[in-house]
Amino acid sequence: MNLECLSSISDSHAPSFTLAFNYSSIQIVKSYRSDPSIAGVSIWRHVLGPNDSIDGIEFVLRKYVVSLSSEGNSLRAWNLPDGQMVWESFLQGTNPSKSLLLVPSDVFSESGSFHQKEFEANQEPVILVFGRSCVHAVSSLNGEVIWNIDLTENRVEIQKIIQPHDSDIIYAVGFSSPTQFDQFQININSGESLKHHTATFSGAFSGELVSVSDDVLVTFYATRSNLAIINLKNGEVRIIKSPIAHLVGEFSGLIEIVPSKLSGLLAVKVNSILALVPVKDEGEVEMVDKIHGQATLSDALLVSESQRAAALVQHEGSHMHLSVKLIDDWSSNFIEENILIDDQRGSVQMVFLNSYIRTDGSHGFRALIVMEDHFLLLVQQGEIVWSREDGLASIIYVVTSELPVENKGVFIAKVENNLMEWLQVCKLFQNFMS
Repeated sequence: MNLECLSSISDSHAPSFTLAFNYSSIQIVKSYRSDPSIAGVSIWRHVLGPNDSIDGIEFVLRKYVVSLSSEGNSLRAWNLPDGQMVWESFLQGTNPSKSLLLVPSDVFSESGSFHQKEFEANQEPVILVFGRSCVHAVSSLNGEVIWNIDLTENRVEIQKIIQPHDSDIIYAVGFSSPTQFDQFQININSGESLKHHTATFSGAFSGELVSVSDDVLVTFYATRSNLAIINLKNGEVRIIKSPIAHLVGEFSGLIEIVPSKLSGLLAVKVNSILALVPVKDEGEVEMVDKIHGQATLSDALLVSESQRAAALVQHEGSHMHLSVKLIDDWSSNFIEENILIDDQRGSVQMVFLNSYIRTDGSHGFRALIVMEDHFLLLVQQGEIVWSREDGLASIIYVVTSELPVENKGVFIAKVENNLMEWLQVCKLFQNFMS
């Protein structure tokens, strides 16, 4: 698989990192200095094994990139500034399964940046991995396996690992048959299996589970004419059927759930229409927006203690419209920008949003946009401030994180728009040599 990392760092007066990772089939990791005056200077690189495919990648402790690879067998922590490997763990399992990676949640700080939650002196963030039918808890400090639990005997195809906010219980959820949903409750500190809940119903599930919130999941019934809303509130399992026609009217043709992480908001694509639907704990749904034409959503981004925002990009020809909206108040806009682009790049495939606090205290936003031909654009204040064309293989996934940098003993999180100094890119790609 191919992994690409984009890291932008502003000058010393207001340093900030924005990192994004993309993967497809690639085995060399390189880092580039990408200030316009010295673009492309190689900083560091690593070569991975020929069968070491990336399964997942996340940030932890605001200083490491953690990668899961080799079908959930290899977990590594990489140092952000220099790319050095901090630790490596080899995880054992039993039967082949989906591979999943989960790290501690982000929270918002008073300084205006978001970061991973603080832990007491006697605690450490635990990295959760599901691979080869086993759940592992791994120390983020040294990579040691704290505990593991084998879920093979239950014959459940695990789809998600979920940790509800401020809870010591994690949920491993999936299907043991086309008509049975399973939920395992596991103590995150000890690895003890606490409960195994099941729920059955007439008709079968179709497609993968999508997380709408910590305790609400959504998938389709087999006919794809109804949503199956799975409520996990208070540790119980309740399945609610919701007809899609109530949202978008009678329809035929292609329908899919867009796998965006929108914190309470579900995105359903019906042919060329993108419908945005808030999902409440009780299973109530209502459409707040219906978007015609080519439209792409980012994941939700925490911008204050109580607010999350997402980017919506609408694209036609050489015109691109970018808006940043509040999840809880979709009719409002943080920003609206119109951008001119090369109409030979194809459609927008992905968009990734990053926020910062300007010196006047207002919110600023940057958007990393991936085009159909894998051309990358970094957009800010309606302008393309950086672009890159590397002839990459297929980009599958990107994650972004803003990290404060220490300057004379003080962590600085405020960033002015015009201070971005350089962009670091580290990527994995097959059969490429410098």
